[in-house]
Amino acid sequence: MAGPRDHGTTHTPPLLLFQTIEQAAMLVLPTTPFEIVTWATAKVGRDCHAQVQNSLYSIPSRYVGQRLDVRLGSKIVRFYSGTELAKTHLRGKPGQRQTDWNDYPPEKAAFFLRTPDWCREQASQLGDHVRAAVDELLDQHHLHFLRQSQGIIRLAEKYGELRLDAACQRALAYGNARYRTIKTILEKGLEPHPVDPVPPAIASVGAYLRGPEALLGLTTPVHEEVPAWTASPSRTAWPAMPLQLVPSLKALRLGGMQDTLPLRLDQAQQQRLGYIEFLELLLGDEIERRANRALASRLRKAHFEDADKTFENFDWTFNPKLPQEQLRDLATGGYLMRKESILLCGPVGVGKTHLAEGLGHQAARQGYRVEFIKTSRLLSDLAIWAAATPTVPGMVGCATTCCRRC
Repeated sequence: MAGPRDHGTTHTPPLLLFQTIEQAAMLVLPTTPFEIVTWATAKVGRDCHAQVQNSLYSIPSRYVGQRLDVRLGSKIVRFYSGTELAKTHLRGKPGQRQTDWNDYPPEKAAFFLRTPDWCREQASQLGDHVRAAVDELLDQHHLHFLRQSQGIIRLAEKYGELRLDAACQRALAYGNARYRTIKTILEKGLEPHPVDPVPPAIASVGAYLRGPEALLGLTTPVHEEVPAWTASPSRTAWPAMPLQLVPSLKALRLGGMQDTLPLRLDQAQQQRLGYIEFLELLLGDEIERRANRALASRLRKAHFEDADKTFENFDWTFNPKLPQEQLRDLATGGYLMRKESILLCGPVGVGKTHLAEGLGHQAARQGYRVEFIKTSRLLSDLAIWAAATPTVPGMVGCATTCCRRC
């Protein structure tokens, strides 16, 4: 036995040395097994998704076009932009798509989140005629007319529920409950006017018309088959929010955890996540919520004329002569890090304002504070400032979008 023998260097039996000194210094084995992870890189596409090992994961839209470092664990996938944690997902199987609708810009995610069932429910709250108009559109084809249904519901924000319900009643009376018709009625204030009586229907004459049943000799009526992909996705019943945690979450301002806790509890139960993995998902939700709120605040304070004027919505086919490569390179924000200025020159109508607002949007997504000012207003403000402070040397300048780091 080597344990009780006298060691040639320490002149102490190894077993005695272990029991008296080394054993007390040993740490307890970890409760979770060591996890072997792999690292990869992935580029975020324009659809706000990155592909890693044949699985697609949604990434916040501010990272579109960037290459992220990916840490692949056995159950958790983390995306990093440098040292910053960009997104955390449960690891998906090959061919699976993991999508968090909060990663999309609000104007893009609204279309996917406001399903036909959501439109019918909201229309019922706005009035019986609004529900009838939305039903008439969605019954024709619930995907082709989904955007129109969403538009009809949004009209209540500008014109109110009563006026919208009256406009839908008038449009239904004329058999045209389209979005454009209802909007025109509201814009011209025609909803209070009495509806003209509908002329009596002309008696139809007999005609030798037969349907597909008679033509094919079928005894049962022919119905159009609805493709399986048009069916609205079913909602999963999540566990209820533990009410005893709500005051604590509010006190700590952890709204992101409060919103996603039922979903994460359901995922933890189904996939048997460990405590650390469950906590990482919740912390990732809170970090993402705060980043989105900060971005929304920067965009609001930028005073953009049109929130839809972004690089994603710019029509590059309108003017093929535009230097797309150079403009897309500017969108990465390298000129801000180099503290350089940009001057966009060109005739009226080529999209200078749209590009300036698009660059401002990109800068806000990268963490910069942005101020959008039209040239005419800037010159007017400078003139007023110069007149109020005549002792200060005059200053001449021209700018459209100004950015600075938070």
